[in-house]
Amino acid sequence: MSHQKIDSSSTESRGTFRIVLVLNALLAAGFLFTGVIADSNALLANGLDKK
Repeated sequence: MSHQKIDSSSTESRGTFRIVLVLNALLAAGFLFTGVIADSNALLANGLDKK
């Protein structure tokens, strides 16, 4: 696996990072919501364990 230095100062990189961050937060919120509705500890744990 090659490692590349990411230029976080570019507008494009920051925009991509924000999109990925929002999608990740929405996914975690979806797991939490579904876990509460379904009374599922596994889904709740999955929603809380997003890093």
